[in-house]
Amino acid sequence: MGGVDTHGCIAIFSPATGPTSLFAAVAPNARATTVNRAVTAFASIINAGPSAATACSLALPLGFPANFLYQTTNQANVPTGVPNAPANIPVGGAQTFVFAITPTAVGSSDIPMTFSCTDADPAPVYFGVDTLLLSATATAGPDVVATADTATHDGNVVFPAGGPATQAIVAAAINLGAAGTVTFTPTDAPFGQPPRQLPIGLSVCQTDATGTCTSANGPTVNVTMAQNQVVTLKVTATRGSTSIPYVPSYNRIFIIATQGGTPVGEASVAVLEH
Repeated sequence: MGGVDTHGCIAIFSPATGPTSLFAAVAPNARATTVNRAVTAFASIINAGPSAATACSLALPLGFPANFLYQTTNQANVPTGVPNAPANIPVGGAQTFVFAITPTAVGSSDIPMTFSCTDADPAPVYFGVDTLLLSATATAGPDVVATADTATHDGNVVFPAGGPATQAIVAAAINLGAAGTVTFTPTDAPFGQPPRQLPIGLSVCQTDATGTCTSANGPTVNVTMAQNQVVTLKVTATRGSTSIPYVPSYNRIFIIATQGGTPVGEASVAVLEH
């Protein structure tokens, strides 16, 4: 099971062996920065179990080369309370957080965040859903914060059940970093993960304000982005006759932004047949 919270975070329910059950989400799913410069993202923890979740917190994997802090937020994403203070989450409730990561070494990693409460197993890790793809470089480059949307506005690209069909995914991306040329690639797996072999053909183009392609439609598109520039994209997704089960933690379409071989942005939607 899964869901979309009020901040656009998509998360997946998972059974737990503890008294209650957690799931989590991160948005955006990728940031890029330089060493010793902090970047932020938002997270949600939802208590899907039968009892209250107590002392819920966020953490990086043990030994990850970065400084880290988190803080609760309200529904407007305004920080509340004090940094690094755990929160209690009632049954069926959710808590949103902002977190900051300051990398101390060069490298790229899709970080499996730890979302835990004292009376529950940690939320399961789903790459591209509740992880943060972080790139840290020695010199400044693009930092692309991207979001993806579909006709149903619910985090799913919906294909009719049965035969072949084509649907569109639109994306907006802002470059919060230095100017540079960014390559956008639609794919069925998060950056660094093996292909998931979904029976879907994917192509992408840059668009204007009306949604019309201003570049050739192809497997990738290169865009020169100034600092704070916003670009829009359209991904065309063509599914064949093979049915695709609804597994939103895994069966997803990703739009990955890279500069050279370095990931600098990522967004995704789940695949649903209806």
